Amino acid sequence: MVNLGPESSSLMNTRRMEIDPFTFRGVGVEIGTRVSRDEFLIGWKGPPKGADFFIDPFDGSCKINFTKETAFSFKGTSLHAVLKCDFKTEFFVRDINEVRSYMDQLSWVMELQLVSSPLLYYRTADDDIHATVPFDLLDDEDPWIRTTDFTSAKVIGRCNSYRIFVPPRQGKKLKEAIEYLKKWRIIPYDCPAPKYREEPDFGSPMPDPFFCFHFKEKISFELLFLVNAAIHKGIFSHFQPREGERLRTVQIRLLKNPKMIKSFKGLGDSAEVRRLILLQQKRTVFLQRWSFPIGFSENIENLQTGS
Repeated sequence: MVNLGPESSSLMNTRRMEIDPFTFRGVGVEIGTRVSRDEFLIGWKGPPKGADFFIDPFDGSCKINFTKETAFSFKGTSLHAVLKCDFKTEFFVRDINEVRSYMDQLSWVMELQLVSSPLLYYRTADDDIHATVPFDLLDDEDPWIRTTDFTSAKVIGRCNSYRIFVPPRQGKKLKEAIEYLKKWRIIPYDCPAPKYREEPDFGSPMPDPFFCFHFKEKISFELLFLVNAAIHKGIFSHFQPREGERLRTVQIRLLKNPKMIKSFKGLGDSAEVRRLILLQQKRTVFLQRWSFPIGFSENIENLQTGS
């Protein structure tokens, strides 16, 4: 059976070729956290040869593509091989929380703050890919493979700000892309370039595949989850010990003014974690789930007492 309706791959590919994405070649990329109004903490830098950045009105997606050599191990052996791989970082315009634009030295910079981590893909040179158009066609045989955080410091999962360095000659196209983002009710901010520095131990491998604070004596799981959720939402960085004092100040202020808590409606976002417990002896499986709205006030008293 051949699908000739509006969702057929033939018609979709025709539409695909009629809508051109905003394409920026040879851009610089940095992933990090804006730890204050005027300071940016860099967690990862893109390849020296640059990357390609796309904003695609066809499906409202944004992509950062680049190539790097990656080490692969052979299962059951100690052998390794280094292959050239293409990586793709993909998120949607609706995932953009904030856009800032400014000049930094000799480049235009678009700084994007995301509400959640992007999707990650890779493909190897063995896929024998012949790119006939500067965007992805809607093929059933998609060579891209989903993957996990490719940065040694696990930056993707704990940093939510992306700095895209666009050459000056593409400044006009950048302004057109920002005008497109305005249609999604994303208000761009024109601001001066922030002070920037690398994270402590920049580039060093993380001991955990997923960064988080683990069990701490006399601190409840709910409280630890709240702290981890705040870090992974980019509310503050774990490299900011002074933020703990600021949080403490906010707690005291809220406890003295409970009306502020009642009048706060929040943003409607929530963070969720699931813990899977397997008991092999009894062949029993438990699934525990916690879901907290970001900015919630139920644990204000717990934060104070540490219970």
